[in-house]
Amino acid sequence: MTRTAVTLLLLALGVLPPFVQGAEERQLTVEELACRGNASTSCTFILGQLYLAPGDPVDEEEIANARLRLSVLQNFSSVSIYLEKGSARGKARVIVEVVERSPVITDITFGVTGVHGGVLQEAAGRLTHTNLFGTGKIFDMRAGEFSPIDSGTTDRQTFARVAYVDPHLFDSKRNFMAAGMGYFDRHFVRTSNGDQLSRRQLGVDLTFGRRLWDFSHFSMGYQYRPIRDFSSRIREEDGHFVRRERLRSGVLIYSFGWNTEDDPYFPTRGSVLSSVVIASGGESENWNTLFRKTWSWRNTAYYVQLATPTDRALGFSRPIGPSDLFGGVRRGRWSISLTSSVVGHSEDGRDIHGVGLRAAVALETQSYGIVRFFVFRNTEYK
Repeated sequence: MTRTAVTLLLLALGVLPPFVQGAEERQLTVEELACRGNASTSCTFILGQLYLAPGDPVDEEEIANARLRLSVLQNFSSVSIYLEKGSARGKARVIVEVVERSPVITDITFGVTGVHGGVLQEAAGRLTHTNLFGTGKIFDMRAGEFSPIDSGTTDRQTFARVAYVDPHLFDSKRNFMAAGMGYFDRHFVRTSNGDQLSRRQLGVDLTFGRRLWDFSHFSMGYQYRPIRDFSSRIREEDGHFVRRERLRSGVLIYSFGWNTEDDPYFPTRGSVLSSVVIASGGESENWNTLFRKTWSWRNTAYYVQLATPTDRALGFSRPIGPSDLFGGVRRGRWSISLTSSVVGHSEDGRDIHGVGLRAAVALETQSYGIVRFFVFRNTEYK
């Protein structure tokens, strides 16, 4: 039979031929977007991660991107997006089905670092509510401390921060806002080259941003510093010290980046770029960039990380299965990484390099949330 005869026969039987089905699928338009499984999360927030609207062509790539954006959020334990038949031929309903998880996330970190000829311990905690008012607004509190546990180093740091984030400002799919207040206190002396730093700062900040393309963003904010005690003596590349004893009362902060990693705590693929510029009028440390690329092979995640100015890391991680430790471990990963960086300059202007090895374990537990332990050893040389 000819193709025309086959088509007529199938149409008479009420069946669309495959080549006609394919043409129809290519012409599908979005009739409606709907949510399922969201008992405590607003559908407006969920659909804010899907850059489609009624009347748009069905875009399979955008649906896949939206699923990744939703999966990265800590609001849901699983996400699926699928199509249902619309009210007429060529129309489809886009359904976003989620399984919600507890909106309260706790994060505990403890580690030991051998650096600058001494040993430091780090203890940090974080408490985050990811679904304020059922609309996906975020409230975040975190605090931590680095402190020496021997007499070989004089590096002590304390920090604390509270923040409120509206990821969809005025229900916009693209605009976001963040406001926060943070305290930072550090006193540091590097005996190998005479670097000294003392900084105590309280900052209040407000940031507005916009999502660009599929996974990128740009933001601009302002930080006011009612407390800004600062003094430093840093050896530069020519071997001489530069002293600074002033911080500006307010600075502009710009950021740009993207994030395509598949999980915020246990990434196995994707990349991250974070570039932050602090318009500080000549203050040190006013530009920071982080880039990380992660990929998987045979159940092992490998990653390369580069940071400003010259920090580099190469590592890998493997999964940890469920267990009864720490009140019940849902999942986890252990990792090992090799790091290198330029940590300062000597009297004759040569770089002082640091090479380190870091071993870490990260667990998602039923009783304590995210728990992380690490051991890091760094060795300096010229």
